[in-house]
Amino acid sequence: MKHQGHDGFRLLGLLLMVLGLFALMTPASYASGGTAKRFQSASQNLIDAGVAAMKAENFDAAQKKFEAALIADPANMMALIGLGDVYRAMGDRRAGMDYYRRVLDIEPYNLAAIKAESLIYLANDGLVKALDNLELLKRLCADQGCEEMTSVAKAIDHYKARYAEGPEAAPDPGTESEAGPDAGAGDPQNP
Repeated sequence: MKHQGHDGFRLLGLLLMVLGLFALMTPASYASGGTAKRFQSASQNLIDAGVAAMKAENFDAAQKKFEAALIADPANMMALIGLGDVYRAMGDRRAGMDYYRRVLDIEPYNLAAIKAESLIYLANDGLVKALDNLELLKRLCADQGCEEMTSVAKAIDHYKARYAEGPEAAPDPGTESEAGPDAGAGDPQNP
C-alpha cells in the first residue's frame, strides 16, 4: 500500500514539473511551433489572395480572403487593414475606418493604418486630422522617409489643389478618394 502512495506523489511531481515547464514557455515559443507557423503561413496566403482580388476589384472575394486570414491568424494586422481597404473601396468609409482604428488600437504606429486613416479623413473633409497624421508620419519616418508619409503628403496636396479651384472642383465625398480614383484598392500595406 505504501508503494502506491509514493507512485501517486511521483506522478503528481511529474505533473507539476510539466506544468512548470509550460508556465515558463513564452508566447514567442508557442508561435515558433509548427501549428502556429502553418496558420500564419495560411493567413499570409489568404492575404496574398485578398490583395489579388482587390487589384481585380473583386471586393466580395477579397473580403472573404481577408476574413479567412483573420480566422487563421487573429493577430494579422494586414488582414484588418485589408478589410478596411475593402470597405473603403466599396464606399463604406465608416466600416473601413473601424478596421483601421482596430489596428491602431493595437499598433498605434502602424504606418499603413495611419496612411489609410488619413485618406478617409480627406475623403470626409477632415484636412486637419489628415495633417495631424502627416506630422505623426514625419516623426515616425524622420530619418529614412517612408512611402506612407509621401503618399499622405501627396493626397493632402491633391486635396488642397482641388479645393483651391473652387468647391465645384472638389469631388463628391461619397465617390472618389482625394488621393485619386484607385486609392485604397490593392495592397493592404499600400492602401
